[in-house]
Amino acid sequence: MPFYQFILLLLLPTLLDSANVLVISGLRGSHLYITTEVAGKLVEFGHNVTVLTAHEDPRVDFSDRNFGFTTYADDRDPGGREFFTRWERAIDRTLTLPSEDMIVDLLEQVEDVFTEFHKLAISYYTGDKFSELLHEGKFDLIVLEQSEMLGASPKLVHLDIPILGLYCVSEMKGPRDFQSLPGLHNSEIASMNEVNESPPTLADRWKTVWRQVRLYAQMYPVLSNLFKEEMEKTGLSINDYYLSLFDIILVNDHPAFSFPYLTPPNTFYLGPLQLIDRVISPLPDLYSEFISNCPYPHVVYLSFGTYFQGITQLSKSEDIIRTLAKMKFCVIVKTNLDIAEQYHVTKTQFLSQKWIPQKDLLGSGKILFFISHCGNNGRMESIYYNVPLLCIPLFADQYHNARLVRSREFGVCLTREELSTASLEQALDVMVERRTVHVENMREAVRIAVNDPGAGTDVLRFYSDLLIKNKNAEFLINRIVEKQWSYEILNLDFLLLAFLALAGTALFFITCIYKCIRYCCRNRKSKSKCE
Repeated sequence: MPFYQFILLLLLPTLLDSANVLVISGLRGSHLYITTEVAGKLVEFGHNVTVLTAHEDPRVDFSDRNFGFTTYADDRDPGGREFFTRWERAIDRTLTLPSEDMIVDLLEQVEDVFTEFHKLAISYYTGDKFSELLHEGKFDLIVLEQSEMLGASPKLVHLDIPILGLYCVSEMKGPRDFQSLPGLHNSEIASMNEVNESPPTLADRWKTVWRQVRLYAQMYPVLSNLFKEEMEKTGLSINDYYLSLFDIILVNDHPAFSFPYLTPPNTFYLGPLQLIDRVISPLPDLYSEFISNCPYPHVVYLSFGTYFQGITQLSKSEDIIRTLAKMKFCVIVKTNLDIAEQYHVTKTQFLSQKWIPQKDLLGSGKILFFISHCGNNGRMESIYYNVPLLCIPLFADQYHNARLVRSREFGVCLTREELSTASLEQALDVMVERRTVHVENMREAVRIAVNDPGAGTDVLRFYSDLLIKNKNAEFLINRIVEKQWSYEILNLDFLLLAFLALAGTALFFITCIYKCIRYCCRNRKSKSKCE
């Protein structure tokens, strides 16, 4: 047999199994990064992959990825500069609002830009360009990152293509909502509650209910406005666009890293999928020399993420820098400012850089702990590389992530309200004293997540192949619960009837007793008059 025929026979099964996959990402930054990591894995599985997102992001490197990449909003707002400038201004305003209400307050601040962006997304997905992309791509599977769900759902809900949902945050309320399951608002750590190590008090539960009411009052008019035209055309409701859009949901997290959430049957974890096969590169000389020349025993890393590169948006940033300088830590800071010049500290103690190879730095073994806003990717990277976290959450789901870190004893959490020179000094002392405990907890969590046969690359491979071949995962979806209201699932109507029956019975007996007492009193008065 000729050699080329032998090679062709070897490759033929792979060629037959290859499929066309469309991967859709919404937000830039960490969401786009995780989405492209999943796209890269699908390419490794032998599939032809196209990644679609609103805007390019120069921070996400596609140079070594063998997939197509296209955007739909850059022709109106190149690079998303205007949109993200407005988004960042809205986020800045949330820094003056209570940490515990981060999610609701963020939505209130970004409502205008949120609505405008999703109207743009809906117009694209229901328009001709997306239809042409679908026609030309002949896609067998769509991977949809959850932040793009609202924009894409008016079109995707009508397609006969299986959809694999990619959930880039740690909280499980969303996947349960997608399946019409109860929210468990007071039984697990979540963005909307104050649950920690014990069940919440009555006052805590009242706060949770009030936040839910505020969130619903904020979101329902927005969603109604977004879907108004589509609902009038199709006769569908908001729930039809929102519920059961995903056949399978994969979550960028793992219970060992977060919390033992109750998940729907069609929801699985990716774990640290994007980190497991990654090779740590040696640190550039700039960082190696700074660490080698540090005059103090410990080096820490400080970053508040993409949106706070100046770090001065946080009013207490100077307190953080001064305290770190006073307590004799060398600090590598991700910022577009010259920290040494800004706060008059030495360059041998503070190294400022606009961009930092974060994973390589965390994986170098040189960092004592990470002072972070506690975004989901940074949290997972720190856990994977066993670098304890001192979390100072700033907005969105970061407060929730920080509480997970505290709950698992991966580090310490300080809210903006708690942050002061005294509290920071105390927290830094704890980070040094309990570092061994934090590292050991992280190491054990990583061991569990990496060796979990029900998470990671194998799960992605199995369920992407299953959807491509079977076109659905009906055996994992409860269609009955979709048709039920929450009061039916929880038997609240029966409980209400039982309460009314008991209340009626009690009222009957109380009335009888009252009448008997009145009758007896009346007879006694009559006898007294006769005497």
